[in-house]
Amino acid sequence: SGRVDSGVRARLEDMRRAKKFNRGEE
Repeated sequence: SGRVDSGVRARLEDMRRAKKFNRGEE
C-alpha cells in the first residue's frame, strides 16, 4: 500500500505541475 500511495502522490504532483504550466502559458 505504501508504494501505491507514493505513486498516487507523484501523479498528483505531476498534475499540479501541469496545471501551473497551463496557467503560465495562458
